[in-house]
Order: sequence, then structure tokens, then C-alpha cells
Amino acid sequence: MSKPKRFVVVSDIHGDKQDERATDAALSFVDDFKPEIRVIAGDLWDFGAIRMGASPEERAVSMRDDFDAGHAFASRFFDGGTQNTLMLGNHDVRAYDLAHSTEATRADLGLRM
Repeated sequence: MSKPKRFVVVSDIHGDKQDERATDAALSFVDDFKPEIRVIAGDLWDFGAIRMGASPEERAVSMRDDFDAGHAFASRFFDGGTQNTLMLGNHDVRAYDLAHSTEATRADLGLRM
């Protein structure tokens, strides 16, 4: 019989729109609990600028801060885990869809994310 493993699952971080009190609490819990299995179950990023139906104002917003904030959270969350999983949520998949665009410049941008 195998030894039980500790795990933690978080979701809906939404990049630079994250609730810092909630993400700080989640990261503090992970630091204390030290789970082997760590899962981000979608929507690490928001990517509102590339959402279908985004307004011209939303499309004009840079996604750099959004990407950096999500990446920083994931880096800290996964640090020390032995089985790390990032699942794509409906917001995250926007970059995946962009990378598979038939328009070369859009695909190039998606692949850079």
C-alpha cells in the first residue's frame, strides 16, 4: 500500500486581476502544508484583451502584467512540488487558440506566451 500524498488545488487566479489576499493565503498554506501534488485548475491568466467580443478598449490593454503576475504565482505555487499540473481554463485557452490562428502575426504572438 502506498503512502498517501498531500495535494492542493487552486483555480481562478486571473493574472493581474488576482485577489492578493486570497493568493497570499494560498501560497502561505502551500508553504506550510508542503503538498507533493500541486494543481492549478484553470484560469491562471485572464487574457481579457484577446477574449472573443472584447471591446476596443479591452483589446488595447497590454497582457504583459497579466502574464507576469500569473507566471509569478505559478512559479511560487509549484516550487517544491513533485507533481505539478497546470490545467487550462477558458481564459488560459485564449492564448492557445491565438497560437493556432491562421493569421501568422497572431499565431506568433500566441506562441510567445
